[in-house]
Amino acid sequence: MDGQIEGQLHVEKALVISQSGSVKGEVFASHVIINGEFEGICHASRIEILSQGRATGEIYSDDLSIEKGGKFNGLTHSVQDKQVVDLNDAKMMAEG
Repeated sequence: MDGQIEGQLHVEKALVISQSGSVKGEVFASHVIINGEFEGICHASRIEILSQGRATGEIYSDDLSIEKGGKFNGLTHSVQDKQVVDLNDAKMMAEG
């Protein structure tokens, strides 16, 4: 992802934020790779902050890695089964 995005993103597979990319908002994805700028809340099974990556905010994941040179300023939370069920219930109610 190059350029700037602001808002809520839902990605089924992987979101890759390139060096020239910037995301501000809330992200839901299975895998997030940050090599640009991220600010907000990120929910993902796996999150990687690469050497040029800068992340600020809250991360909800049980698999977080930060390469040498990568920066993270914020809070991390583990993913709880109850949260996943609540998100799925909310999605079903919204569709229903």
